Amino acid sequence: MIPVVQRAFLLKASKAWTKAVKPREIAVAGRLDVVARTLMAALVEPYRRFTLFMTVLEGPPKPPLLLMVDGSKAHVPGSEEEFARIYSELIQGGTVNGYQVKRSSFRETVNMARRAGYNVYYLYELGNDIRGNFKLVLPALFILGDHLGLTSKEEKWLFKSGIRGVSIGPISYFASHCILIVHEEISRRYPG
Repeated sequence: MIPVVQRAFLLKASKAWTKAVKPREIAVAGRLDVVARTLMAALVEPYRRFTLFMTVLEGPPKPPLLLMVDGSKAHVPGSEEEFARIYSELIQGGTVNGYQVKRSSFRETVNMARRAGYNVYYLYELGNDIRGNFKLVLPALFILGDHLGLTSKEEKWLFKSGIRGVSIGPISYFASHCILIVHEEISRRYPG
């Protein structure tokens, strides 16, 4: 079950390892460093308490794995190394308040979010301008890719499923930067 909050982010982490990692190997662990940075951006103050961060990790050895972090309950790591320690504890069967891991594919996770009541948007350069006449309805889930992005097959599936594309600009940005821009845009539209 996916908790419903005002805003949620789903990162597809194409190569991120699905096993415990040492803090110093996070950048070579299928780019788990991208996951750490997007998590920290999603749960930045003052947005943390009404934000859910999710990522589907598709790297070895046992993909896919869904990591969910409830910002209202979770401690937000202050560094990539701290995230690696938290992540490794979870992968090894431990519990961390506000964090949950379970088996779920990218498509299954998107479908769960839709059933939970999220309005789902795909962040990509060719989408509708988020600052234009685009109608943004909360609760909202924003899908974004890691450094590899989504495959064309996944994009076609999203659009065929009725998920709208939304753009924050004509060029690619780091996933963590995209999240901060979306936070700001939501705050402008829905102050308080």
